[in-house]
Amino acid sequence: MGLLNLSQSLPLNNTNQFTAIAVNNRSIRDGASDKIILKTKQCPTNELSVTLSWYDPAGSANCASCLVNDLDLTVLHNSKVFYPNGGNSADRKNNVERVRVTVTANEQVEILVTAHNLATPVQKYSLIATGCFDILEANDGVISQN
Repeated sequence: MGLLNLSQSLPLNNTNQFTAIAVNNRSIRDGASDKIILKTKQCPTNELSVTLSWYDPAGSANCASCLVNDLDLTVLHNSKVFYPNGGNSADRKNNVERVRVTVTANEQVEILVTAHNLATPVQKYSLIATGCFDILEANDGVISQN
C-alpha cells in the first residue's frame, strides 16, 4: 500500500513547477504518426514522463499475440530513441506504454505516436506528458496544457 503524493504527480499552482499536457480521445489512422516537440526548462525534477494508452478491440480466443490495434510510443532525446516500458524496441504486447527520460534545461524532446498495423480503420488514444517544458510544435492543436 502506498501513499499518493499529489505535489509530485500533478502540476499544482504555487506548489510545484512542472507542466502536464494531455491528448484525449485522439483518432489516428494506420501508418499515421502524431508528433509533439517540447523544449525542456529548468526544474527541480529532471524527469520527463510520457504515457500512451488506448482501448484495444477484443482479441480472438486463444490468441498468441492478442493486441489488435498496435500503437507505438517513442521519445527522441539527444539523438537517442527511447522505447516504452523499459524495452529496446517497440512494444507489441501492451495497450499502455510509458517512457521516462532524464532531461536538463534547454533540450529538445520529440514525442511520437505511430499507428502500426491497425485492424480497424482508426484507433483512438490518450496521452499524458509531465515534466518541465514548453510546447514547440504539436499536431492540430489537440493538446491541453496545465
